[in-house]
Amino acid sequence: VDVLQTVRNSLFDWFRPFPVPTSFLISARGELVAIYQGPVEADTLVADLKLAELDAEALREAALPFEGRWLSPPRQILASHVASVLSQSGHLALAADMLSAAEPPAGAESHFAEAYQGLGARYFRANQLEAARDAYAASVEHDPSNPRVWTDLGILEGRLGRIDQALDAFQQALAANPDFVDAHYNLGVALLLKRDLSAAAERFEKVISLAPSRVDAHMQLAGVLIESGQPAAAVAPARRACELTDHGSAAPVRLLAAALAEAGQRDEAVRTATEALRLATKAGDDALAAAIREELQGYQAAP
Repeated sequence: VDVLQTVRNSLFDWFRPFPVPTSFLISARGELVAIYQGPVEADTLVADLKLAELDAEALREAALPFEGRWLSPPRQILASHVASVLSQSGHLALAADMLSAAEPPAGAESHFAEAYQGLGARYFRANQLEAARDAYAASVEHDPSNPRVWTDLGILEGRLGRIDQALDAFQQALAANPDFVDAHYNLGVALLLKRDLSAAAERFEKVISLAPSRVDAHMQLAGVLIESGQPAAAVAPARRACELTDHGSAAPVRLLAAALAEAGQRDEAVRTATEALRLATKAGDDALAAAIREELQGYQAAP
C-alpha cells in the first residue's frame, strides 16, 4: 500500500492517504485495474471484471468520469519516472526491478539513464556498492555520453578493487568529454594504484591545468614526485597546496615538509613540520599530530 500511495501521489498530485477500507482489482496479468476507496458493492466488482480485459488505452478511457475527446494526447507515464519516484522514496530494489523489466520507448533512453543514475547514487549512499555499480553500468548503457556517470562507475569499480575496470570507465568518461576534470583526477589515482607513477603525474598535471585551484591535485602530484625520486620538483606543487589553503591546513604543510626533507633542505623542513604539528594540534587531530611529531623527530635527527 505504501508503494501504491507513493506512486499515486506522484502521478496525480494527490497527497491524501488511502481511506479504510481500500480495495484493489488486479488482472490475471498482475496489472492494477481499479482502486476502490471505501466499501465496494459486489455488483460493482463483478461489473468491473470486464475492465481487466482492456488494453492500456481503453482502460484509461474507461477511467474518465465523463465522455469527451482529448484536446491533446494524454501524457505518457514512463516506467523510468515511476522507478525514480520509488527510488526517491527508498524502495530501491523495487525501482531496480521496474527499470530492468521495462523496455524504453523510442526517444526515452536518456530518461532511463537518469533514473539509473539516481538509483546508483542512492545505492551508493546506502553503502550497497555492487548494486550501485550495476545501476551506473545500466545508466551508461542507455546513455554512454555522460562523463559524470562513467566517472562515478569508475570510482565504484575502484572501491570494489577492480582497478582495470576503473581505468576503462575513466577512459570512457574522457572519450565523452576530454576536459572532464574529475575523470582525469580519478584516472590519476587509479594509475597510482597500478604504480604507473609517470602516467599518474601527467594526469594530475592535466587536472591542475584545467582547475588550478584543486588542492587535492597539487598534493597528489607532489606525493607522486616524492615517491618517484623527484623531491625538488615536488616542492612547488606542495607549496602551492599550502597557499591555496592559506597555510591553515596541516596536511599540505606536512607534505611540503616531506618534500623539503627529501630534497635535502633539512632546516626548512624542520620549521615547516613544526608548523604542521601546530596546525594539527590546533585542529584536535591527535592521530595526524602524532604522525607529524614522529616525522619531525626524524628531520631533526638527520645529519
